[in-house]
Amino acid sequence: FDRLTQGEAGLRYSDVRRSLGAVDDEKGTKWMAFAGVQHVTGETPWHVRGNFDYGWDLPQRHSSLWLRTAAGYVSGNPDVPIANYYFGGFGNNYVDSREIKRYREWDAFPGFGIDEISGQSFVRPMIEWNITPYVFESAGTAAFHLAWLRPAVFASVLWTDVESSSRRKDYANVGAQVDLHFSALHWYPMTLSLGYAAGFRGGTHAGGEWMLSLKIM
Repeated sequence: FDRLTQGEAGLRYSDVRRSLGAVDDEKGTKWMAFAGVQHVTGETPWHVRGNFDYGWDLPQRHSSLWLRTAAGYVSGNPDVPIANYYFGGFGNNYVDSREIKRYREWDAFPGFGIDEISGQSFVRPMIEWNITPYVFESAGTAAFHLAWLRPAVFASVLWTDVESSSRRKDYANVGAQVDLHFSALHWYPMTLSLGYAAGFRGGTHAGGEWMLSLKIM
């Protein structure tokens, strides 16, 4: 049988800030850079990938605007599965323990199915507006208490196989996500997230995706 072997190394940098009472980062800079190699029988493609995020705080309290960019390239034969990047979906599970806003991740692309989009190289800029959250001052009981409701909207463009005029494709999406944070049984913080995104392929509407997820702890 074929055995996949891989290795990756990278750098991360983060200088982000939030004001008192904020529920999310409001401004700053974050970047990541990775390089790696994979090997499976007869194929050893190498890859590079990077992200750069920059955020501005807005005049509205706890509101911010972020530009989130990502790009990458994989060497090798594009007909080989491991010589491609794959994109699609919000990425959240119905019951989850990971990041709430998974659409920010480089391989997420709401509005399309998981791994529906592929390419040997890609460039993906995204603009995200985090709207002022609504804080519940006294909603619920000690056993079940609502904390805040946080809306956000985003829009992305994705170009794949940018180095090849014959294979190059372009995609886009626009979507929104609302997160309701609450605590149950005195101790357990949870977040219920609802999202929707519409996807576009070559400027034509290609479908949509709903997301519902409960993050525990």
